[in-house]
Amino acid sequence: MIERDRSRVVFALCVFALHLAIIGLYGYHRDELYLLACGRHLEWGSVDHAPLTPAISNVLALVFGESPVTQRLFAAFAGAVVVWITGTITKALGGSRHAQLLAMGSVAIAPAFIYSSGVNTTNALDQLVWAAASYFVLVPATPRRWLVLGIVLGIGLLAKYTILMFGLALGVGLVATARDQLRTPWPYAAAAIALAIWLPNLDWQAAHGFPALTFLRDHHAARAQSESLAALFYQQPIIIGPLSFAVACCGLRPALRAHPTFAVMVVVVVAVLIVQHGKPYYLAPIYPGLIAIGSIAVAVKVRRWWLVCTAWATGGVIAIVATLPVLPAQTAYELGLYRTNAEFVQFADWRGVARQISTADRDAHATAILTDSYGTAAAVEAFGPELRLPAVISGANSYYLWTAEAPDPDDLIAIGYSLEILQGRYREVTVVGSVQGPFGLDNRFDFPRRIYHCRGARGSLHALWPLLRRFD
Repeated sequence: MIERDRSRVVFALCVFALHLAIIGLYGYHRDELYLLACGRHLEWGSVDHAPLTPAISNVLALVFGESPVTQRLFAAFAGAVVVWITGTITKALGGSRHAQLLAMGSVAIAPAFIYSSGVNTTNALDQLVWAAASYFVLVPATPRRWLVLGIVLGIGLLAKYTILMFGLALGVGLVATARDQLRTPWPYAAAAIALAIWLPNLDWQAAHGFPALTFLRDHHAARAQSESLAALFYQQPIIIGPLSFAVACCGLRPALRAHPTFAVMVVVVVAVLIVQHGKPYYLAPIYPGLIAIGSIAVAVKVRRWWLVCTAWATGGVIAIVATLPVLPAQTAYELGLYRTNAEFVQFADWRGVARQISTADRDAHATAILTDSYGTAAAVEAFGPELRLPAVISGANSYYLWTAEAPDPDDLIAIGYSLEILQGRYREVTVVGSVQGPFGLDNRFDFPRRIYHCRGARGSLHALWPLLRRFD
């Protein structure tokens, strides 16, 4: 027993060490800079996400300093714990040591989990919460486990609102397959605990008119126009990886037979994502449970484990190179990784972006910088002081609330907003530069963009503030 427990811990520690070795090979992602900004403006809520990840980002910055590596420490740790939890679920369901290692390896090489372990986003904590909650659903329920599940779900609600899908799916699963549990007080106690933990964020949202609902509405409306619903399905083998996806599929039938509540939950989560036109990776947190179940079914049929280890190790190397920009940028570009993975272009030289804006402002000496992108705004906030840039104002995501009461500028640098909007607000609008990204690529949000110098205000910029809102 001790040896088996040790093998899972050692495996998870190896995964953690691997991520520690690679998280310093690439610069900030635009979302990481934005989370740093959210940490500086920390409240119980924001326009686009719950407060726990920005709080962790802020703590890491205060303790270890601001750098890509320090920002990713928790993500790397959380990813390793998800791997360990997957092995623990497999063991709890009766899986052999080989099944446990297969399950942990399948999660470790899945691109969705590699990315969440290598980039500071809300996904790392979200996946950790889903994995932990899945454990309490799949193992036999006890009063104590129900109460712990309530705490886990409450933490999840402070991490990412997608945990509401888990709660809804669990409720439907209990009604459909385990009504005897609903005759006890423990599921309701768990719900009450989760709600109590979530209450400060819920109160913040209510006090600010529930901006998260507006964000989600705009966000999903934009997705419905830009990406087909079919992507939710055909991208699953890509975001999970073909090997790991195959193991998860092997868990579908055993789950339906031996774990019907969890099987119903999977169906409900998929149905919600279909209705909401959710992003394909929103389904990723449900996979550790499926992979654990599938690994047990696969392990009893495998005879040549050296072939499995070779395939999984090879798949893991390919997944890391294709998921994270660990190769030199020129090499990655020549290999076509910037075309196959849209996230690569979001790892720009953000200090360089701020420097391009500074060059454009050298003769303008504007009193403010207006941008429609939270990535550009966060880059200016992070690197602007050393370049002597003026304060940034923006209608993007949470900047829409943070800078709504900023001084109304008569002279500003503007990036991203249309010439029509700017000329309607200022008498003189001239092009003074541009923002360019790596290899001249377009990341859809920050570059390439023209830089305008706007002078001679016709009226209050903040009178047009709702027109400047950009939620993405």
